[in-house]
Amino acid sequence: MTERFDTVNIRGRTDREHVGTKLHHTLEGSTAMLFVARFTDNPGIAERRDELLQEHFAWLANNDSVLVAGSLRGEVGGESLGGLWIIEADSMEDAEAAFQTDPFFANGLRASVELYHYVKANPERTVTL
Repeated sequence: MTERFDTVNIRGRTDREHVGTKLHHTLEGSTAMLFVARFTDNPGIAERRDELLQEHFAWLANNDSVLVAGSLRGEVGGESLGGLWIIEADSMEDAEAAFQTDPFFANGLRASVELYHYVKANPERTVTL
């Protein structure tokens, strides 16, 4: 991981229920796993975030491994405090690599990231956002 983080908490590697198993979902023939990344932004980056926002959106639009992405806010209409993504990847390492070139990440806007292996309940239920 990049040294600029105060906190990096990567879960899933020691989750005894899932280590060594392949709990997969199927998406158009893929057997990749799902991961959730929760980003916390550095304080005082609102102006820089605004400058990079369109580049960040373009990056997300061209990155097929990020299935869902959005900002996290303390209150409706409030300032972004970070983000939450659902990532499709073959491994925890691939999920971690997925966000390394995101403009927000690459330009130091993120204070920390937590990465978790995600197993969706009710796998037969589809979700459309």
